[in-house]
Amino acid sequence: MKARRVTAVVAIVIALFVMTVSVLVRMETATSRKAGNSAVDASGAGSGVRTVAAWPYVRFAIVQNVLPQGLVGVSLSIGRKGVFAAGGYNGLQSVSNVWQVFPKQRLFAQLTVPTHDAASGWIGSNLYVFGGGQAVSYNTIVQIEPPLSAVVERLPTALSDAGMVPYAGGVLLIGGHNGGTFSKEALLYTHQGSALRAKVLFRLPRGLRYAGIASMGKRLWIAGGRTAVGMSRNIYYYAPGFARARMVGRLPVAIDKAAAWAVPGYVLIAGGQTLQGAPQKNVYAFNVLTRKIRLVGALPTPLTDMGYASNGQGAYVVGGATAPNLSALSRDLIVIYTTWFR
Repeated sequence: MKARRVTAVVAIVIALFVMTVSVLVRMETATSRKAGNSAVDASGAGSGVRTVAAWPYVRFAIVQNVLPQGLVGVSLSIGRKGVFAAGGYNGLQSVSNVWQVFPKQRLFAQLTVPTHDAASGWIGSNLYVFGGGQAVSYNTIVQIEPPLSAVVERLPTALSDAGMVPYAGGVLLIGGHNGGTFSKEALLYTHQGSALRAKVLFRLPRGLRYAGIASMGKRLWIAGGRTAVGMSRNIYYYAPGFARARMVGRLPVAIDKAAAWAVPGYVLIAGGQTLQGAPQKNVYAFNVLTRKIRLVGALPTPLTDMGYASNGQGAYVVGGATAPNLSALSRDLIVIYTTWFR
């Protein structure tokens, strides 16, 4: 009788344990499903924010020798028919070529004069090249009419080393340097009929050149770069309604001439150079919600002063220096894919 009672008690204990485990498993499953659904929903166009845990990673594809020679200071832009690289510097002189580098490689047009460190972008079906220079900066806006080009407008001042991203049906020219002054302005260029129209959209807290610019819709992040007092670690943020970009984060080290692009919830910053002039391989992700930053990958090679442009999911990077003092220059295109899985 006593043995039967012990057996019954043991059976009850086991049953209670099984029930408890079952409830916990169901709770854990429901929690996981809820978290998973939140991550999926938050990655959509509505919110543009992912959960904190879902840090992105990067993968690469290399297309070799898309440029006829190694170059720095190339300006890259994405048009309806591909990716286009304008100008650049080969270590001895500036060049005047405009190439299509993806999905095929061909000479597209010639600039009016040799140019490096320009900004370029598409407004509708027209490609424009803004500023840049050689020994001194230009104030020209050049419209590309393959195989030729023509000066169609002038900038308010000569300008090199500015960043440019597509914005609101036009292009946004951010920062830069005229040989003496670091620009604080972000100028929005759009078409007004057949002419270009410009307006100051916002200002930076301080003048900046060689910054990494990333955009997501009408929101912008400006990372690193160089100021009148030295290289910057700051990450600035702009949203419609701001008169001035605001500092929202700091890079682990001060860098300039890096590439930057945005994916839902994150800004990625790749390559660039430190104060000592050494090209970097690091790829950082900045969480726009928590403002934390994490090392999430490495470029196939150290790289700085490259042309870059984003397609909203990753980035195209072309040219750049792979060693200090321009002792080795790249001819390759790196296609960077952003993924949420290793």
